[in-house]
Amino acid sequence: MKTPEFSETQILQQQIEAEIKARQQLEIALQESQSHWRDLFHLSPIGMVEISLEGRFLEVNCSFCKFVGYSKAELMEFQFNQITHPDDQEISFVSFNQLITQKISQFQLEKRYQNKQGHWVYAIVNGYLRLDSQGKPYSVMSQIQNITQRKLAEEDIKEREEYLRLILNNIPQQVFWKDTNLVFRGCNKNWAEAAQLESPEYVIGKTDHDLFSDTKIGDFFRAQDRRVMASKQAEMHLIAPKQKLAADGRQLWLDISRIPMQDSDGNVIGILGVIEDITERKEINEKLKLTQFSIEKSRDYFLFTDSKAQFFDVNQAACNALGYSREELLKMRVKDIDTQALDDAWSISWEELKQQGSFTFESVHLTKTGQEISVEITLSYLEYNNKEYGCAIVRDICDRKQAEIALQQAKEAAETANRAKSEFLARMSHELRTPMNAILGFTQLIERDLKRNPLVLLAEHQEHLDIIGRSG
Repeated sequence: MKTPEFSETQILQQQIEAEIKARQQLEIALQESQSHWRDLFHLSPIGMVEISLEGRFLEVNCSFCKFVGYSKAELMEFQFNQITHPDDQEISFVSFNQLITQKISQFQLEKRYQNKQGHWVYAIVNGYLRLDSQGKPYSVMSQIQNITQRKLAEEDIKEREEYLRLILNNIPQQVFWKDTNLVFRGCNKNWAEAAQLESPEYVIGKTDHDLFSDTKIGDFFRAQDRRVMASKQAEMHLIAPKQKLAADGRQLWLDISRIPMQDSDGNVIGILGVIEDITERKEINEKLKLTQFSIEKSRDYFLFTDSKAQFFDVNQAACNALGYSREELLKMRVKDIDTQALDDAWSISWEELKQQGSFTFESVHLTKTGQEISVEITLSYLEYNNKEYGCAIVRDICDRKQAEIALQQAKEAAETANRAKSEFLARMSHELRTPMNAILGFTQLIERDLKRNPLVLLAEHQEHLDIIGRSG
């Protein structure tokens, strides 16, 4: 069979037709591709935007419009940085410029856009460069993924963590926590300071052996932690001396609690330790015990009353002196043992006590058997926790009273004796005065005559001497 021959014109025409057909097919494919791209662009569940080399929006999809709250027409009037958070503008601008100058082929960044309603929304932006038919930069295509809910949740968690950290750092107790391998996962500021660490973060990842040069100490603490985790039972408020003394040589005391941390399924995931320095409290308690012991063992008796003269505490000496049990006295009032303390008189005395602070006076107390006891009372006004009360220190002065009576009787007896002596001397003085006058008179006469004639002793003088002798 003979092959048909074609002229050059026919061949050229066939080539043109084939080229036109191929171009038509290419255009159809391009149209289909563009249609497919537009569908992907506009129907994408994440934001899609096209931005000019000058930074203006060229195209946006519905997801992005919904994300930022603006219509497409409104966005066409903006540059992308006009709705970018001020703190994110620099990194956005730098990334955009590096992309359009082809220093990078694409970028990813996290940024905030301002919603039309005024609040900020968060996004992860992936940008890449779009080239024209000649291979030159034409625009920037960006995918914007809304991560607002995730960021808000992260910020909420971060805020809660910061709030929890503030709480832990402001409570007076020392707090630490470890995982099941007994590796420290954190602590509060007070624990870090007590352990002489630079910061709470320093302890993360450490063990007790990293903190204590003496391995026995580390082993001791780890054994206690293991015991608590194994038992799943908390050990609360164990009082123990701190191994290291204070700078002034004092023994420090700690209140230690260990709690196993469990997840929602009851599995132990670590241990929480709470330590409180109770040295000052223990010292105060010791002083209080000493005070209570001293009051209880005092020979004087103590009576504590409220402002209505009702007893609310007494010591053993009061029970011994008055013959009542402690329970009986706590049901009584002052007037039940002191007849001078009538209700009206007590009210007046209480007001005076508040003004003066304290005063001392004597009174008489009645025992359960009706015996009267002379007492000296020092009553003081005290106020504690916005409550008024009186503290009476009572001393039995019966012996002193008896001594005072005996002394008074002795004084009166001495005064009586002195008066009798004075009366006796007065009488004796009168009885002695007459003979003494005679003696003195005759003595003076003899002295006169002897001065005249010292050698002559007259018979008259002898008579005078006889009289003196009889007077003696």
